[in-house]
Amino acid sequence: MKFISIGSIGEFPEDFLFAKVDIEKKLLEDKVIESRMKLEEFIVYLNIQNTIYLNGQKSIAFRIIEGLNDNYVFYSFLDGENSPLFERFKEILKKLNYKLTNLEKVSNVEMLEEGFLDRDLFMLNFVLYKII
Repeated sequence: MKFISIGSIGEFPEDFLFAKVDIEKKLLEDKVIESRMKLEEFIVYLNIQNTIYLNGQKSIAFRIIEGLNDNYVFYSFLDGENSPLFERFKEILKKLNYKLTNLEKVSNVEMLEEGFLDRDLFMLNFVLYKII
């Protein structure tokens, strides 16, 4: 699994572009798309705003996607890759085997509990989930 920062396009464009090409090859092979995408189209295709990891007042928007040769986590996070929150995020994804199907929807009652936002949560399509 390779982690690719959306914010690194300016600094390390080759990482982003190699991942883009690998993913496009897989999408073309699977006939999900008919032709290669422009960079802007690919970023829109990633749709990272629909999958967010939350902890306290901080969040990481991301998308897990399969390429032909590798799998990728595209993410947007302002605090940097070496922060404790980012390391926790990577650890949790690994524990979930990079599958968000192992999450459970949060009930309305749970949202009222003290310290609720201090735990590891995921927001998928604007619905909150917790780790089982």
